[in-house]
Amino acid sequence: MLKEITAEAFKLTKDFTFIRNLSLTSILAISCLCSLSELQSQNTRVSEQASITNISNSSSIKIIVERQ
Repeated sequence: MLKEITAEAFKLTKDFTFIRNLSLTSILAISCLCSLSELQSQNTRVSEQASITNISNSSSIKIIVERQ
């Protein structure tokens, strides 16, 4: 079983499409993690903006016009 897995892994290291896709996936995962950590550090500002948006939406007047 271990020999089969190592043989498949060795075949994949020679496949340039697999290497390219693995590299792109790794770069995408790293960039997503960095942007998520940035969002988490700005969590208080985002929650303050959301509360301001909720207040402004609830206090606004909406007019509904129906077409005849």
